[in-house]
Amino acid sequence: MNTLPHTSTQDNGASHIKPLSTSSAQTLWEMLYAQGKVNSPELPESHELPWYIALMQAFAAWIAAWFLLGFMVSVFYALTERLEGGRHFLPAQAI
Repeated sequence: MNTLPHTSTQDNGASHIKPLSTSSAQTLWEMLYAQGKVNSPELPESHELPWYIALMQAFAAWIAAWFLLGFMVSVFYALTERLEGGRHFLPAQAI
């Protein structure tokens, strides 16, 4: 049975896997090619993201920014309300 080339060390009973070096990555790619798991014998040089992945990441970042902004505004409002003794920034409406 073939195993993937990696190095591991034992530290207090925990297993840590070190990242592959360039030559180890090439060796791994050659093993995968020999097993028929990849189509080309050469390790790809480009690691560009497809446009739709970049678009999804941008959209997720936009949503996260709005969430963070709303969270910070609500925390600021709660803190100022507590420190000011219940006084609101908005004018009171006449009843």
